[in-house]
Amino acid sequence: MKRRIQLLIALSASVFFLGGCGTPLYVMTEEEEDAVVEYAAYTLAKHNIYQKDGMTDAVLTEEESESQEPESTEEPKEDTQTSTGETGASVAENGTEDSQAGQISLAAAIGHEDNLEVTCDGYKVADTYKEGSYLALNPDMGKKLVVMNFIVKNPGKKAVKLDMVSLGASYYASINGEGKIAETTFFGSKSLSSFDGKIKAGKSEKLVLLFQIPEENAKNISSTGLYVTMDGVTYSVTI
Repeated sequence: MKRRIQLLIALSASVFFLGGCGTPLYVMTEEEEDAVVEYAAYTLAKHNIYQKDGMTDAVLTEEESESQEPESTEEPKEDTQTSTGETGASVAENGTEDSQAGQISLAAAIGHEDNLEVTCDGYKVADTYKEGSYLALNPDMGKKLVVMNFIVKNPGKKAVKLDMVSLGASYYASINGEGKIAETTFFGSKSLSSFDGKIKAGKSEKLVLLFQIPEENAKNISSTGLYVTMDGVTYSVTI
């Protein structure tokens, strides 16, 4: 670097002294020009306090901007097509097919078609369901309870164990033939869907199923129906 500075000073002095006498200007070689430019740039950058590191406010030339293709911002489309399968059966929210078979008896609906007799003892609309002084169940706001009553009788000579929890059945009501309403489950001693006990020979149990319906629908009930789902199959229950 010192050699280049000395060369620059010598060249500047030659230009000064020769220029004043009418002598033609000194013509630098390409190497000398590069040395002068490099030193001048270095000196300017060293003493310029506004100089920032790196390149700022760089602008692409037209040729460079055309050569760079913009990145695609389009997101890949998801395949939202759904399939019902070859059979066309609808799939329920839990991922199982909602299959419906024929009719079965009430005794079959509790898994004891061979040794128990079950009859429907009507229904009533109520604001509250109670079992003695230990249980009171209220419907949701704006709804009423439909209490369906059943009598389960053991006509045989031996006690029959009735374990409804292990059966895993789900019950639905149809009011005025419109849709299916899921049972309001509770674990009272008189719940048909959760009863667990023995029915002695010649004895019977009075059990219930509860369903909730809007208040306005409770005023005009003309018919009731019952369905049971067992092992993924829904049956219409004869009552």
